Amino acid sequence: MWEPGDMIAWRGFYRERIWHVQPTILVKDSPEEIMLTLLPGTECAAEETYPAGKNKGNRLWDFIN
Repeated sequence: MWEPGDMIAWRGFYRERIWHVQPTILVKDSPEEIMLTLLPGTECAAEETYPAGKNKGNRLWDFIN
């Protein structure tokens, strides 16, 4: 278990590989939930083609699916 205030690397995966990484700060970690905060202006490391979206730009990113 992490402690509130710990820096956590939030990693997003796409097709079984890391697609983006963002530093976040842990707010809460319990068996029921994990709560992170992403501060305004936080930079992200991402795959070079990430901004184009999926399927070579034919489908923009959506965070619902």
